[in-house]
Amino acid sequence: MIKLTISPDGAQKITERCDACGCHVNNLTVNDILVKGDTGLNIFDSDGNEVTRTTLDRPKCTCEDCDD
Repeated sequence: MIKLTISPDGAQKITERCDACGCHVNNLTVNDILVKGDTGLNIFDSDGNEVTRTTLDRPKCTCEDCDD
């Protein structure tokens, strides 16, 4: 699962969590989850590449403990 946390000062943190137990697996960036919606706008990632994917097809995420 993907979790967005916003601190009281407005700092945002995106993390990937284990689907089974919820523990932290990876830190993510906006580029990792950016998709283009149903719009005519051109969407670009932080590297200047145009975003063309329309769905976020991430595999099931499990930590080392739950990966058995």
